[in-house]
Amino acid sequence: MQQRTRKILYETHAWAGLLLGVFLFVICFSGSVATFIGELAAWETPHLRRRWNPAPYSLEARYQDARAAGLTEANVFITLPSPAQPTLMFASFSNGRAHEVRLDPHSGAILPAEHGHLSEFLGHLHTDLHLPYPLGRFAIGLAGVFLLLLLLTGFLIHRKRFTELWLTRTPKTRRMWLTDSHKLLGTWGLPFTVTLAFTGAILGLLGFLGPFMALATFNGDVDAATAAFSGPPAQRREQPAAMVSLDDLRAQIQTAAPDMVLQYVSLREYGDAGAQVEFNGPIANTITYQNAFVLSGVDGRELHRVDWLSGGIWRQLFGLVTPLHFASFGGAALKWLYFLLGLCATALCATGTMIWVEKRATQKRAPSKALQRYARFAMGCCGGLVSATLILFPTHLLADGQVPFLVFWFTWLGITLLAMWGPPPRVLAKHLCWLNSLLALTAPCLNGLLTGHFPWVSYRHGFYSVAAVDLTLFTIALLFPACAPRFKEAIARSNQESASAATNSGVATTLSPPAET
Repeated sequence: MQQRTRKILYETHAWAGLLLGVFLFVICFSGSVATFIGELAAWETPHLRRRWNPAPYSLEARYQDARAAGLTEANVFITLPSPAQPTLMFASFSNGRAHEVRLDPHSGAILPAEHGHLSEFLGHLHTDLHLPYPLGRFAIGLAGVFLLLLLLTGFLIHRKRFTELWLTRTPKTRRMWLTDSHKLLGTWGLPFTVTLAFTGAILGLLGFLGPFMALATFNGDVDAATAAFSGPPAQRREQPAAMVSLDDLRAQIQTAAPDMVLQYVSLREYGDAGAQVEFNGPIANTITYQNAFVLSGVDGRELHRVDWLSGGIWRQLFGLVTPLHFASFGGAALKWLYFLLGLCATALCATGTMIWVEKRATQKRAPSKALQRYARFAMGCCGGLVSATLILFPTHLLADGQVPFLVFWFTWLGITLLAMWGPPPRVLAKHLCWLNSLLALTAPCLNGLLTGHFPWVSYRHGFYSVAAVDLTLFTIALLFPACAPRFKEAIARSNQESASAATNSGVATTLSPPAET
């Protein structure tokens, strides 16, 4: 590679990382947390915790129970039980209001419909940044495109990328340590990060790419493209009709697709002659999106079928996008792998920004005020996001499920402002480590004291998702104190360097060290 080309790639990589490093940190960190949305939903609703029971149950009987509880609308969305959420939920939307009925799938007992919103809040932080639709989705999609650009340029400028797989040199400076960490994270995590960036870009920009996909596949007919995936819409005929039992329809689907794991059922114009019943779910032991069967509610005829494993290669590849991005296949072990690799991608974004700042802070000339301010902003924004996320957990428990999400935004904003105009970043980082440790420790302790579900109790009762969240928080509480001494050593070393520089110049100084990031 020519030196000029390599320089252009290096500058592109550096400036793109500088401009988007903090933004990509937010997306990667929130995505790591969002990996366990289902488990967080079980943790945040103590009154809905149940042991997972895979025994058969009557869907028709539970639907009649829901109707008796007041759910009489013609359009109903049903979420079937899963190990993370072993309850049966019926939901309908009428006049802009949602009506939910939650049941025990086996006994039919009515459960409290109220649920926490912690998991939903954290999920939307990743999928749309809580921005209006589709602005947030497009922003996430564009971030995926720029992350691909960063990965491509980083791959090309590191000519010794294969030897860097086993980089073991002893770092002599912090910049060297950051550079080595950045290279290792980027090299080992490259396949995973590319997969997340590519699939995230497609999902975020799907609303923009949809017409182009329709143009390529259906000669520009967007309605035909929509019908190919969702089937013909239900047409209400204003003729009441008897419905086929939901149990019989479910048995029909299980016969036609025995490996399909049913997750959702949609009732459309149910009770009318034009009623439709749609069953959704992936195919077990495959990487595929939700397959679908649309049946007539009157006679059980198959009206439409969506099978992502059939059709052309582009259809099959598109069916891989969502499960590859959200780790909706492979079980708990894969989710943990995604969570850890997502944190590695988060660290990749952080170290890239820190390298840029460190390089300019250690140049012979004094770093500009703009550089120092940016370094403080990056540290406060990234560190503040972690603290703001952790503070939601004890706040949720103390507020009895009514999470005041302003606490999240004010915590994030407050720490960012404190980092920009408060104590030196290394000092603040040390205190944030202890704060995050305290918050992570407080949440599982409060969960145990308020609900009686300490990790060992949750495990004994079969609340594995709850136990996993508590143990993860305990682990985080132990890891942050391990990082705090490093900042303490860095502060002492910086003070010594400052004192030495002042002695050599003969001028007393009270300024912070140039490398203060």
